[in-house]
Amino acid sequence: MEVTLTANDGTEIENGKAVETGVRTGHWVYTATAPVALGADIFIKVVGLDHAGNKAQITESPTVGADE
Repeated sequence: MEVTLTANDGTEIENGKAVETGVRTGHWVYTATAPVALGADIFIKVVGLDHAGNKAQITESPTVGADE
């Protein structure tokens, strides 16, 4: 899984690989390292390939620190 964090103005904050928390569990964790201010709106894009090579992408646009 490739994760990209972007500011609302289109500036890339950071990107990197998520880590699966066990072989073929389907549970992935990405730990951000760049500081982002509480209350900032960001854009998250996750792109992955399954074991058959099919590509999938998901996006979210959360507010940092907001309860969901």
